[in-house]
Amino acid sequence: MEEKNLLYVVTKIQKEENIPIEGRFFEERIWEFLISLRYLANYQGEVVAFDYGSDPQILEKMGDFGVKVIPLPIDKEWEVPVERNLTNRRNIDVIPLLEQHYKDYKFLTYDFDCWFQEPIDEFWTELDDIEGCYYSVEKGRACRYRGPESTLQEYKDIQGRLGGFVWGGMQSGKFKPHLDRLRLMTDLFLEGGWDLYNWGADQALITHTVDFEKDRLDAWRWGFEWYCIELKGKKVVSKMPWYDGPIAVIHQNATLNRGKSEFCRFKNLHKGLWKKYK
Repeated sequence: MEEKNLLYVVTKIQKEENIPIEGRFFEERIWEFLISLRYLANYQGEVVAFDYGSDPQILEKMGDFGVKVIPLPIDKEWEVPVERNLTNRRNIDVIPLLEQHYKDYKFLTYDFDCWFQEPIDEFWTELDDIEGCYYSVEKGRACRYRGPESTLQEYKDIQGRLGGFVWGGMQSGKFKPHLDRLRLMTDLFLEGGWDLYNWGADQALITHTVDFEKDRLDAWRWGFEWYCIELKGKKVVSKMPWYDGPIAVIHQNATLNRGKSEFCRFKNLHKGLWKKYK
């Protein structure tokens, strides 16, 4: 039987000119994501961008990388424009499209401010043996709570048990556990007192909904933070005592670090590929 695997991102990107280092420069990040995925990691699988209305030229160029673009609904703003709560809303809006078009697939989704330095094909094999979802935990750090007061202590206990929090920029799982987790998050956002309008609340919510019996929480190879790494030549490696394995995917963060991750940018480490395909 043919493997049914889907790597997807959720986007709304406008074309940017004269991008400053201190800015959010999302457009550059999507090209780092796609160039490294296709031409450094040599990934040949299905890639979809669920899109809230990006610049048409950007969408056309994404097609050059073999990305299928599927529009997401933008008519319901839920009190704020989608740009203000995309990180949360994406987890709700993709559900009917995944159900309709990708039945029985395995899913891997990233924030697009990541890049790939090694193949990720082995990831899908690892997912075969995981009953729940597969996450990467950021050790030794805390994530701000955005839920109701009634479950604050429970959240603190979960972070204590994890020794950190789940990085929300990578989510993965087989069809049923992945969709079940998105539905649970939807219920908590819409009915459970979690702040849908707070950018990044999904990261705290994913942490809050961890299933310690079914989820696997050591996906560091497939998603590692820029402040946890160092360089050996052009190779990104862990500098953390709790992980010394290979790193395939680096999260370089487009919104908060204000240029601090420039040392590990794909475009700076692999200038030949960047110039050829950008």
